[in-house]
Amino acid sequence: MPADVFLLLAAGKAAVPIALALLAAVVARRASAAFRHAVLAWGMAGALAMPLLAWTLPALLLPLRSHGLYAGAPPLSHLADEAVLLAMTRGDVASGIALPATWRAAAERAGGWLLAVWLAGASVGLARIAADLAAARRVRLRAVPLGFLAGGLPLLSSAEIDAPVCVGPIRPAIMIPEGAALEGSSLRAALRHERAHAERRDCLTLLMARACCALHWFDPLSWMAARRMALEREAACDDRVLEDGADPIAYSRLLLAMAAGRAVSRAPAGAASSMARPAQLEARLKRILAGGGAPARPVTACRRAALALAACLIITPLAALAVHDGLGEGDVHDPYADPRSERVDGERPAPSAPPDEAVTGPDRRLIETLRHAARAEPETGADLVPDRARWALSRVRDGRLLGPLLESLDDPDWRVRAYAAWGLAVAADPAAVRRLLPLLDHPVWRERAMAAFALRSIGDPAATEAMAGALSDPAWQVRMEAARFLGERGGPRLGDRIEALLRDPHIAVRLAADQALRSAP
Repeated sequence: MPADVFLLLAAGKAAVPIALALLAAVVARRASAAFRHAVLAWGMAGALAMPLLAWTLPALLLPLRSHGLYAGAPPLSHLADEAVLLAMTRGDVASGIALPATWRAAAERAGGWLLAVWLAGASVGLARIAADLAAARRVRLRAVPLGFLAGGLPLLSSAEIDAPVCVGPIRPAIMIPEGAALEGSSLRAALRHERAHAERRDCLTLLMARACCALHWFDPLSWMAARRMALEREAACDDRVLEDGADPIAYSRLLLAMAAGRAVSRAPAGAASSMARPAQLEARLKRILAGGGAPARPVTACRRAALALAACLIITPLAALAVHDGLGEGDVHDPYADPRSERVDGERPAPSAPPDEAVTGPDRRLIETLRHAARAEPETGADLVPDRARWALSRVRDGRLLGPLLESLDDPDWRVRAYAAWGLAVAADPAAVRRLLPLLDHPVWRERAMAAFALRSIGDPAATEAMAGALSDPAWQVRMEAARFLGERGGPRLGDRIEALLRDPHIAVRLAADQALRSAP
């Protein structure tokens, strides 16, 4: 799967756990702030893990059946013309000799720009995180050790900060300003708040939230969840302070004093948790003066296990979920889905194409057509038309090409047979029909699709019965070519079978069937 498509799918699925976590936080408004913070943290963790899980887990395929396209929808002729129909064939089996710029090529170019824009935004976000972590580490290394708090938590003093902070996502420590004016109850409240940050590993969840916002910078849900996490994180630590007997009014005045002094203005804001963040201070003060929230019970091991299990039950199948646009062969998980799987081995020896002045004989016009195609630049990495044309020209012998192409249909390599079928499609010689019909039964769908393309290009009525049978082929590429052939050559007696394809799982087949019914003689 192309990287840009993979990232788009992963980003779309990553928004689901974040949205569910935000919804759960609203529903659990009567629970403790610590519990709501844990719910949001699991949602952000699931979003971060989504690309890795999607890459490693077995795909859980979900086919999309858009039958509603024909129920009250405008005529398909208003939605797509022949060029769009060809462009929608991901396998590119219906490419013409001189196909102009297509929707497919434009989509691939847009996908490349989309990937570049995402990488630029993510790089900026991740660089800021790295810079903040490095700054926090430098401040911590220059700080003066004062001792240890309960639980062996290091206490440091630094002249580079203005208020107490907790730093260190892995090994947390508490730093207080050098010569801090905090005394008595104010100092105890400040240290209790920061100690709660350390006990809850809030620096680690803060880092995770910032990483999620950096990678999903385009998703407003990520930023909403990060802001809500910040509020719940501070509220959970406020609850710990109040539970230890701090006076709500005195504690509120402490927070206001720190915010008024533009606290931690010199601290690495993105890498430390502090009680003095001015953001969302009003909501915190209202909550404190109203008596706090739910009791500040820590999230128990049982609740943590329940949250982890719920997150896994949601995230794992969601990450494995893959959507494809049709049933059977030729979807994104098929080994032959990439058009480049058809490319003939470049190491196969082949004679050089004859120079222009040496072209004589009955196949001169075919050779000239192929030379024109061989000079064209590939429009995408999957455009094999110039490569096929050059290969066909390498088969020219004494000004003849039709005979060598027919002989190549007996080659043991299915890729050679597919290339030969393409060349015979360009030749459009009815003499090739009898040799092409057996290719419709080959196990590799890409060879069957090329044979169907060649038979449709030749348009000989002798292939009608075989192409009617191809309407039930597992590969949508083959069904599409069969529908187009029968619409042009099959006559009214096959109208019912073509009409049944209006309910085909793949939109390209439905478009081909609609066009065939409109153009049937």
